[in-house]
Amino acid sequence: MRNMIQKISISLSMGVACLVSSQCLAQTATEAAPPLATTAEQVLERYVEVTGGAEKYRQIKGIRQEAEMNFEAAGINGKMTMAYSSDGNMIVEVDLGGIANEKSGISDDTGWSM
Repeated sequence: MRNMIQKISISLSMGVACLVSSQCLAQTATEAAPPLATTAEQVLERYVEVTGGAEKYRQIKGIRQEAEMNFEAAGINGKMTMAYSSDGNMIVEVDLGGIANEKSGISDDTGWSM
């Protein structure tokens, strides 16, 4: 009985040692892990797939982004708005709280600023 307990104890100790060793963990993780995307193209294809598919992206007519800026040292706060349309036009508006207000963009392949 005592001999049997020693064998079980040794087996458990060896099992724990194997689990703790990085070689055993790496082998186990490699066997259990699914293959990873290896190229940027594969990553992007997967992203498009899980976020609705390419057809949903084709339906987007435009994108609008807004940001707030804070230049603490100068005491200036501002906002920036960027809008892009699917036909290639865009506008960027920057408002620095009364110090400056600028609009620029591209309309029908012509760049402009005011």
